[in-house]
Amino acid sequence: MPKQIRKRPAASLKRPTVRLAPVRKRAAVGRKAVRKVVRKIVRKRASAVRQSPTPKRIEPEPVRKTTGLTWCRQSIECTICCSSADAGGAVKLACSHGWYCRYCVERYAQARLAEGAVDVSCPDCREPIPDHDLRSILTPDVISRFHERSISRAVASSSNLHTCPTPGCNMCYEVEDGDYWLRHCVKCKKDACLNCGAQPYHKGFTCQAYAAKMASRKQGTTASDASLMRWMRKTGTKQCPQCKAAISKEDLTTQGTQRKECHKMMCRDCMTKFCFKCLAILTDSYNCGCSIERHGFFNPITRKRNEHLKKAARRRAAGA
Repeated sequence: MPKQIRKRPAASLKRPTVRLAPVRKRAAVGRKAVRKVVRKIVRKRASAVRQSPTPKRIEPEPVRKTTGLTWCRQSIECTICCSSADAGGAVKLACSHGWYCRYCVERYAQARLAEGAVDVSCPDCREPIPDHDLRSILTPDVISRFHERSISRAVASSSNLHTCPTPGCNMCYEVEDGDYWLRHCVKCKKDACLNCGAQPYHKGFTCQAYAAKMASRKQGTTASDASLMRWMRKTGTKQCPQCKAAISKEDLTTQGTQRKECHKMMCRDCMTKFCFKCLAILTDSYNCGCSIERHGFFNPITRKRNEHLKKAARRRAAGA
């Protein structure tokens, strides 16, 4: 009879034991490995950086500081004339150059005007000084002269800009479609030609035709003036010392003497009293001596005789 094998219960069977490292230890081992790898990568990169050439450092260009105009708050020496300027009498420009006294800046501006410049630059760096800064340094007259100079230069560089030809008028006009007729200037209220400067405008004539007409008229006037001067030298006629009008006596043959008429004359145009011989202007208290004091003047308007010296002056002359 076979042996009966007694089965052991499942719980009593021996199982193989497997020992595992703690979770914390495994994590620590993993961190160490990662650190080693990271250190190797860092060393490689550092060695590569050391071997590569270092790029040159590009320095930026210095930027000039614009701080505006500054007036001195205490007595300081001018860098141009080396004289001491009082508080508020010297200035430092926006380009940081200075100090310059007001007198030197004004003289420098006058020199720039004499050179034909349209602006005032820094004496050191030649940077133009802004207009709002110049207004606090220079007089309004100098500022207006610079403005007029700049306007004139702008007009000269433009083909369609023209200034009014009236002296002292600086109004500027733009010419459109070749029409140079300035019918009514808003400043001087005059008509003119903006092309040739004729006043009033030569209506019906071109600029060339009008210039030729005026030249022929001037030649005729010059010829007549020359003939008049020859006649005056021939007859001994004189010119009034005040208005230059021709003056002669009634008898042209004896104009140089006082046989018929004395030398005391009165001009018909300006009523100036003068001596016909020496052309000295005579007054109520002055006599040149070419004629005696008792001689008077013949008034050509009223046709009456006027006394020369007053009674007080006559007494003084008699006492002398």
